[in-house]
Amino acid sequence: MKRSGPKLAALGLLMAELGGFALAQTHTPAASDTANTFTAPQTVTHPGVFSGEKYQSYLSATVGGAFHGHSTNNLDAVAGTVTLPVGATVNYNAEGVAGYCQTNADSRRGAPSHPTGGPGVRSNCVGIFGVTESTANYGGVWGINTTTTDTAGTTGNVEIGYEADMYVLGTPQSIFGMQLTLNGSGKMPSNSYAINIEPSGIPHQGWTFGIESSDGCCTQALQVGAAGGTPNSSSQSIGFVRFDSQGKRQADGYIQETSGGDLVLGTAAARSVDIPGALLQPGVPYGNLPPSPVPGMQQFCTNCEPANPSSCSTGNPASCLCRAGRGSMWAKYENFVNNGPGWYCH
Repeated sequence: MKRSGPKLAALGLLMAELGGFALAQTHTPAASDTANTFTAPQTVTHPGVFSGEKYQSYLSATVGGAFHGHSTNNLDAVAGTVTLPVGATVNYNAEGVAGYCQTNADSRRGAPSHPTGGPGVRSNCVGIFGVTESTANYGGVWGINTTTTDTAGTTGNVEIGYEADMYVLGTPQSIFGMQLTLNGSGKMPSNSYAINIEPSGIPHQGWTFGIESSDGCCTQALQVGAAGGTPNSSSQSIGFVRFDSQGKRQADGYIQETSGGDLVLGTAAARSVDIPGALLQPGVPYGNLPPSPVPGMQQFCTNCEPANPSSCSTGNPASCLCRAGRGSMWAKYENFVNNGPGWYCH
């Protein structure tokens, strides 16, 4: 590993501590921008101390002064620390830990002689990688856990918990801003969430928006896939949760598309779908019924009535043909074998 130049990444200076004793390789260069070079492989080992409530670091790099934030009781195998002083003019970022990877390889399986499978099969380039595993009952594991905070009394800060900058300069096969992949053979719990926004820890305050799709960022803000990959599969539903008058949590409202293409707005039993200030389909007078409808189309007519209301029935469809009148009812464009196509009111 070789790091050089004025960039303030914490691995630019190396101080390895084993139980309070520094490695013999510890070296302070004559100039702050002079690189230290260590020939691989290098291994730091320690049995570890896994009791007590104190901060422990076994391999650490510190630039600008020690800082451990809220991690006062953590145990760190590797720690990188950067403290920016007042008046700092670092060109871009100061990073506690940085990883860089550039690939010149073809990552398709068997490439280039047998390029079966798309990119991402082998020889992948990963900037930062980690594996977390639980081998005990009731273990808690996090793939990544970060904290972003300001301090009391400060103002005008910008806090971003996670940012992924992506660039497209060629013609990629596919692009994913974030991809969550679920594998294994275990049993999924009922409370499993691909993304979970926790309740706010700020009294009486919370996020303004759970998810924001900024203006002009997407062709379609949300696409909901099918519930299964087989024929006659309805879409996945979008569910809604409420608390009733007794304070009981209810999850009985949803939106879903059937396999036949009908959009369903589901509610609790005997409850309505209300759209304040709007109509699902505004009514039109008889003269404004669509002139070129498709069979099965329905339109509410504000002045329609059957041609002969007393004898209107499916067995006598001619009596059900719509005409201008004093009534208001639904008109449906149908094609009866014994009377032909038309707008029928019945």
